[in-house]
Amino acid sequence: MGISVKNDIIKIPIGSQVFFSCYDDYVSHDMDYIIFESNPSLFKLFMIARGKGNDCFHYKMMSKEEFIKIELEHCNSLHMVAGKFLIPELLNYFNISLEEIKQFEYYFKNMDDKHKYEEIIYNAYITNNSFTLTDEQRLSAYMEYKKYR
Repeated sequence: MGISVKNDIIKIPIGSQVFFSCYDDYVSHDMDYIIFESNPSLFKLFMIARGKGNDCFHYKMMSKEEFIKIELEHCNSLHMVAGKFLIPELLNYFNISLEEIKQFEYYFKNMDDKHKYEEIIYNAYITNNSFTLTDEQRLSAYMEYKKYR
């Protein structure tokens, strides 16, 4: 896993796979990716491509500020969108700080049951003052994830 760069396209794995693929009993129903393109030809700013076993969220290359602004707007209609702001590779790519992800706190605190595990990860980041999880925190999030799968 990790960031893939090819032909001015950046592809970053997102979703539960990033946190839970380390567990033997983890079974993902799909693989999710966020993709940034320098010169998109099929869209202007954002596009979702759902395929067999993969969901890809395509974005035009943009600044950190623009990306955060767009995603805060998306969160108003679908809270789970905030989950990508838990992915260390994405946070590092944009150099997003812990303070900046606090803008999404309301959404993490108000997730649907299926995505409550994201609140556990968010709270761990705040507690740890870093984008890291202890083994116990990861397991706690995984147990919450498994409740609804």
